[in-house]
Amino acid sequence: MTPTEEAVLAVLAGMAERSRITGYRGRLTQHELADAVRCSVREVQEAIQSLRLAGWPICSSSDGVHPGVWLATDAASVLANAKRLQRRAVHQLVTSRALRRTGRRMAVQEAAAQRLTLWSA
Repeated sequence: MTPTEEAVLAVLAGMAERSRITGYRGRLTQHELADAVRCSVREVQEAIQSLRLAGWPICSSSDGVHPGVWLATDAASVLANAKRLQRRAVHQLVTSRALRRTGRRMAVQEAAAQRLTLWSA
């Protein structure tokens, strides 16, 4: 585990403990988490991904009501978060497919425009 991963996990564990004791919904935005562990947001994102792949129940939400990252304490939260991530991935795949079609169409148009030229450039 990298020092950044350890620091992220420590902050999230502290927030989870605070939530358990006080009932406070302990979430930090990625920017707040980056400030807390003194690194970049990108490093926090990489640490979160690595920790998730290692089996840590780190959830996130970008909804307007309770945005942030947190260490889940129950299976239902983890499963709900996995479902949100899956829906997001499907939307990204649909967008990727549309961009590929657009790129191929543009390539055909560019090739046709080059063939119409009466002299070489």
